Amino acid sequence: MLKPFRKDGKWGYCDERDQAVIAPRFALASGFSQGLAAVAVAGPESKAWGYIDETGSLVVPPRFLEAMDFQEGFAAVRLESAGPETGSSRWGYIDRSGTMAISARFDRAGGFSEGLAAVKPEIHGRWGYIDDQGRMAIPPVLDKAFRFQEGMARAVMGRYPHGKFGFIDRRGDFAITPRYHEAEDFRQGVARVKFLGGDWRHLDASGRMLIPSSQRDNLLFSEGRARTLVDGKWGFVDRTFAFRIPPCFDEAGHFYQGMASVKVDAAGLEGAEEADMPRSEPIRRPRWGYIGPEGEIAIPPKFLMAGSFSEDLAAVRVSAWLGLAEKWGYIDRSGSTVIKPAFDFAYPFSEGLARVNMGGRQDRPGEVQGGRWGFVGKDGKYVIRPRYEYVSWFAENLAVVRVGAQWGYIDGRGAFAITPQFDEAYNFFKGQARVRTGDRWFYVDAAGKKTPLD
Repeated sequence: MLKPFRKDGKWGYCDERDQAVIAPRFALASGFSQGLAAVAVAGPESKAWGYIDETGSLVVPPRFLEAMDFQEGFAAVRLESAGPETGSSRWGYIDRSGTMAISARFDRAGGFSEGLAAVKPEIHGRWGYIDDQGRMAIPPVLDKAFRFQEGMARAVMGRYPHGKFGFIDRRGDFAITPRYHEAEDFRQGVARVKFLGGDWRHLDASGRMLIPSSQRDNLLFSEGRARTLVDGKWGFVDRTFAFRIPPCFDEAGHFYQGMASVKVDAAGLEGAEEADMPRSEPIRRPRWGYIGPEGEIAIPPKFLMAGSFSEDLAAVRVSAWLGLAEKWGYIDRSGSTVIKPAFDFAYPFSEGLARVNMGGRQDRPGEVQGGRWGFVGKDGKYVIRPRYEYVSWFAENLAVVRVGAQWGYIDGRGAFAITPQFDEAYNFFKGQARVRTGDRWFYVDAAGKKTPLD
């Protein structure tokens, strides 16, 4: 296809090898579309636009104030108005022969796409759409209108700079509510949109938010949902990568046993009154609760922190001792406390036991330093009292423990199944665990027998 080029202040056209095909002789030139290109010829007072074919011949004589590309057999052109206003102009449409197919009666006009063209009939009016007969197909009720793409068109409601983008269908109805600061056309069923100051989001034709393909490999699905972060808020997508739960949470855990822990926006909480009592720092407001798979509130936000459900119980952190301390306990699926808050840190149940820490501190999220670790049963009583420097959860009836600098394994009664002797050790899986002694790695079985990895 020929493309315009400029030389010595004039425009011509060259081929893909940059060889001149139409010598530069035009004041301005646009690209070819449907075999014709709009060009401007300098007149005594102004430039006049017409159209040439690919041989450079003028097939539509220059007589227009402006001329747009041909689309679907029509081109929008601007002509001097025949009305009483001096110097006014109107837009209409010509066919490929240069014949006025739709009279020049619009203040603004866009190109045809999917049989419709966006037009603004009056200078201070709104935008609508006409068909290829010039009939108004969608009334002028939009503050800005764009071309149709895949059956949808971007449209703005509200004057600049407060207008919002949405998408209309061919009837003119909003298929996607106007609420975005920016928007792009649909391509292969997906459109990009963004809120003011936010990240680009991806929508399908129903308005559901999607995760772009470039981000999908990093998602971790649990019970058919994967949490993901958009504009600083967490939501959940399903296996089609569409949002089933919109991003509206400050933090979120994974779904387990039909529920996910979430941290709600503080502005959305009610009952924020603090207890009337002296203290050096205010009590932190409870903002963690649980939602179901469709985003419905399963357990109201009343916890300072909340862990995942496992074996029908979840560890939660609450204020204790009249707000002078924060402790972890356990709730059931109804949100009722079943193990009173008494632990400095607590983690999910596994094989009937939950690891807890007393005396530790958390310098960074997810990392507990110091203190001693033990295990409690579902009655809240210690099965293995806190005496280890670190423990893992139970897997295949064994848990990793650290004594000094060495790692070993204990059973559910707290007895050593494999004495501490490793420099590094991991949980059992399918009858064996990976361990390291010095620079060498081994698999070890439940009896302590080692098999070199190399």
